[in-house]
Amino acid sequence: MKIRFDKAVRKSLAQELKLTSWRGSGVALAINWISKSAIIMIVAVSWWVLFQSLAHLLIAIEDTP
Repeated sequence: MKIRFDKAVRKSLAQELKLTSWRGSGVALAINWISKSAIIMIVAVSWWVLFQSLAHLLIAIEDTP
């Protein structure tokens, strides 16, 4: 079973993923500011890259019949 989304839904999901990437990395960086941990900084950057990549992947998917 394949789940297919139209272009408007994919664009909306991509926008939410972008917001999630910024909010999640912001929270992690705030925690990093308190604890001064390099691991949390790596987690913040990884979180941002992962969710931005997913958002761009959703946008790049073409509509196929």
